Amino acid sequence: MKVLEVGAGCLRNSRYLEKEFRKRGWTSKIEVADISQGYAAFESDYKKFSGKVYKDSFPKIGYDIVFSTFVVESICPRRNRHYLLSCIYRALKPGGKFLVSFRGPAIVKKAKTRTRCHEGEGFWTAGKTYLRSYNIQEAKALLRRAGFKDKNIKPMRKYRTPEPEYVDIIACK
Repeated sequence: MKVLEVGAGCLRNSRYLEKEFRKRGWTSKIEVADISQGYAAFESDYKKFSGKVYKDSFPKIGYDIVFSTFVVESICPRRNRHYLLSCIYRALKPGGKFLVSFRGPAIVKKAKTRTRCHEGEGFWTAGKTYLRSYNIQEAKALLRRAGFKDKNIKPMRKYRTPEPEYVDIIACK
């Protein structure tokens, strides 16, 4: 099984997934894109694609699974977000799965400092990072624009509200 994590950060998710795969006896090759510089020096077990995840160096090989946690909504401007998602769609094998988590509107409302972004659709946080929340319908629309069919985009759990703190979706190619 070939797996790609987009926005790997400190590799917490990749390490967890690798451990879970081993427990089940599954063989996997996990690759990471946009790894934080501080971890790059001592993490030689992972194939890395450095630099911005939405540049032309994005992996083009077919993956069974691509996953991304709280990355898409932190990319500004909008065209870079759309480009990243279209790259992810192309990187998946037919039948491949994209597991993605977005910050929802409820979590952004809790943010202490918010300054409107230049595009007027998100906020700059106190930590000088961009943040744009997605409700369930907006997240689905974003994935449809990347090429995923509506019938293949499903929330990973039932939500009690249309604007939860976090939106977790699985989209199949």
